[in-house]
Amino acid sequence: MVAPPPFTPGDEDSIHEYRSRMSYLRQASRERPLAAGITFVLSLPQPPSRSVQLVERARHVPSLPYGKPAVYTLTRPLKEGFDLRSQVWVATALDEDSQVTVEVVFKFVIPSLLHYPDPGLTEGLMRCGAYRPPAQLVEREVASYMALADLQGGTLPYFLGEHQVLVPWMEEGSILALEYIKAPTLKAIQEDVDSAVGTAIYRDYAQYFALFESALRTLNFAHQRDTFHCDVREPNILVPEGNNIAVLVDWSSENVFSKELYVGIDVVDLAVAFIHCETHQAQLCESLRNHYPDISRRVFPYLVGDHS
Repeated sequence: MVAPPPFTPGDEDSIHEYRSRMSYLRQASRERPLAAGITFVLSLPQPPSRSVQLVERARHVPSLPYGKPAVYTLTRPLKEGFDLRSQVWVATALDEDSQVTVEVVFKFVIPSLLHYPDPGLTEGLMRCGAYRPPAQLVEREVASYMALADLQGGTLPYFLGEHQVLVPWMEEGSILALEYIKAPTLKAIQEDVDSAVGTAIYRDYAQYFALFESALRTLNFAHQRDTFHCDVREPNILVPEGNNIAVLVDWSSENVFSKELYVGIDVVDLAVAFIHCETHQAQLCESLRNHYPDISRRVFPYLVGDHS
């Protein structure tokens, strides 16, 4: 069941009231923002273990205190600011069995920090995707991780549940808890490859193309389950050392009104992201023409006059 919006679409007074309330809370967030040292008490569910046979080059389930309340301390931001879909932080907890501090990702979805609805928003515009309320954003992302559970621990991070919390400025929000993967982004890999002193294994084009294909397989699998990333960019592609797979993070999973359109958008965005590596740009374009002509035809208009 889709959560209703916290205002009445088509009623400008209702939307103005919501915008005013969110503006007040946003101002309060400036005075008491999320910061290192802030703690939350959460009970994380343990994700199912994955075998290498089920998930491509599976990682072990993070060693966290599952199934019981534990204190998690924010340590550093990965993404923060206004008008984003989320604020993302690394948090730590103490594993009582091993007495080792373990890291986890907390993705905060906080209504006042998101985009606000336009005063003229109607139900029809919402159905077309003009605005999605915070609760629907959370629902869609949770649904995506559940639909792609077979990939968790491989080309997706482990999903550790959605949790309702009260943030420091006394606003209710959601935390999506996820496996922390210590790995460079695709952008960092590309910078290393393009540098004169680059040491990455991805200076080998065959390795780089295999990395692209691992990400493409993930998107194809997701699309078969009516799940879409909708924000495929270099910062949202992690490259763990040693297993030559791409991990796609930060699935926005928009409530799409045209599946064919969003399949194309995801795939084009992926190809463009990988083509941004100047060292391999020409070879990758040639590989797309030879092995993925449909993708090549879609990508070409995006590349004319823009290789940045």
